[in-house]
Amino acid sequence: AAGVWSTAHNITGDQGDEWRLAIVPVTPINGEVRLRFFYIRGVDYRSDCCLDDIAFGEPTVGGSCIAPGMEGFEGLTPTTNSSCGTNVDGEIPQGWANALDNDTDWRALAGATPSSGTGPTAGVGHGTGADQYIYAEVSGCTVATGSLRTPCWDATGVVSPTVEFWYHLYGANAGTLHLEELRG
Repeated sequence: AAGVWSTAHNITGDQGDEWRLAIVPVTPINGEVRLRFFYIRGVDYRSDCCLDDIAFGEPTVGGSCIAPGMEGFEGLTPTTNSSCGTNVDGEIPQGWANALDNDTDWRALAGATPSSGTGPTAGVGHGTGADQYIYAEVSGCTVATGSLRTPCWDATGVVSPTVEFWYHLYGANAGTLHLEELRG
């Protein structure tokens, strides 16, 4: 789909060693919502970014949109790679896509991030199973950006289109996470 990415929400810097909920209204185009998460690394390795339980639909209190779409990242093959890069092992869900021009790809992980003083010890804890999440690893990169597109979500019948997601942006030099919508 052609168009221009427009920032719907951004979060910058160290947000503490905890999962936080973002609830962001979005605007469908032709009955569809197309989103991407775009992360820009901070000044050093202490700036990994993690996401979990991403949902699209009607807003709720507490962070679990009423359908039509949710991804908790459970059941994916987690990464064993602990450095920045692309084409790493570790799955992302079907229909999601890392950008071809990424410096670092988003990947599934279970447990703690490999860099000390950066990420969580587990997923947000609202799902079942291995309690996995996805993250952008920035260790080993001097410049790192990572862009992850969600699947196209059908907004038919959604009165107040909203995306809700949990993020963990912890580290002395955490960067900036953007949630962007495709416009036009």
